[in-house]
Amino acid sequence: MTDSPARNVALVIVCAVFPAIWLLDATIGQALSARPHSWFSAGDFRPVWRAGRLFLHGRQPYPRPEQLLAYLGQRPRYFVYTMPVAALFSPFGALPYGVAAAIITLASLASILGSLWLLGVRDWRCYGIAFATPAVMTAVSYGTLTPLLVLAVAVAWRCRDSKWAPGIALGLAIVAKLFLWPLLLWLLVTRRFRAAGIAIATALGLVVVAWARIGLQNARGFPTLMRTLAHVQAPRGDGLSALVGPGYALWALTIALLALGISVGRRSKDERVLFTIVVALSLWLSPIVWTHYYALLIPLLALWAPRLSPAWFLLFAYWATLGQSTHAHWRAPVALLASAVALLLAMRRTPEAREPTRVAAGTHRPLHSSAQT
Repeated sequence: MTDSPARNVALVIVCAVFPAIWLLDATIGQALSARPHSWFSAGDFRPVWRAGRLFLHGRQPYPRPEQLLAYLGQRPRYFVYTMPVAALFSPFGALPYGVAAAIITLASLASILGSLWLLGVRDWRCYGIAFATPAVMTAVSYGTLTPLLVLAVAVAWRCRDSKWAPGIALGLAIVAKLFLWPLLLWLLVTRRFRAAGIAIATALGLVVVAWARIGLQNARGFPTLMRTLAHVQAPRGDGLSALVGPGYALWALTIALLALGISVGRRSKDERVLFTIVVALSLWLSPIVWTHYYALLIPLLALWAPRLSPAWFLLFAYWATLGQSTHAHWRAPVALLASAVALLLAMRRTPEAREPTRVAAGTHRPLHSSAQT
């Protein structure tokens, strides 16, 4: 049955016109308007850029915990990533901020495009919806590291039977955002021990080298800083931590859900199930979850639904969760439910799910076998 003209027009507006207008505003419009405090100002990247400049001079880039307590979830003014992020982005610190922000914006756009392409998505409508969703829009326009994490997850899956590519990709992703550490469990459960070792060595190596530049003795205050940050931001987030808090209850829930999820994933003959469970739980159980974190659903939807399906449209539900300055108790349940339903819809027994394309997922082997020893 052919599509109706009205439906075709609606798809063009949603999947082409709307994303195109936003992309123009986020790139050319931002460069021409010179609005330093506007929504499209890559504001989250400014603390990273500033930390890179400080790192080049061997100076401490972190705020004091009391400064974070005064911050109370407003737009970020302080650097709160790991020290390796300051080291890796230190070359940007040598550039004018406008140039650095333009480069990170283009890199973010390329990361989303590259992730979808690596996972076999050739349906232009999926690209359009990805860029029209608030998760990707905020991830790119705020200048966050999330698009780079999306690319790392896509590379880890696409090159999973290698050892270096997934190991380095996940090592970089984990050291940038610690909440992705459960992906190491995916490597270990599937007996990719060399890749797991490379990921751990990459992360630890970057930590030691980066802190050596500032002074290893200064690293002792970092855990306190992270606990303070979680205390300030978790209640305003969109994950399970907003419901149970960032303390011991969240850790207990993390252990329980990961154990259950891995058990379910191991019983499946399709490795995508385990991968999807681990990535989704990493996202949901992060001590801090903002709307742009849900861009990590993009590679999971690409694995299961490389062509347009209702699951993709559920990403628009995150328009309801925008705004991190105030806490609304309904935001986290909406975000969690939308992601869970989207994944379940994508994983249902459709022709794409039963017979994934070779480009998208490759040959799916049983979990007990491995190409590595």
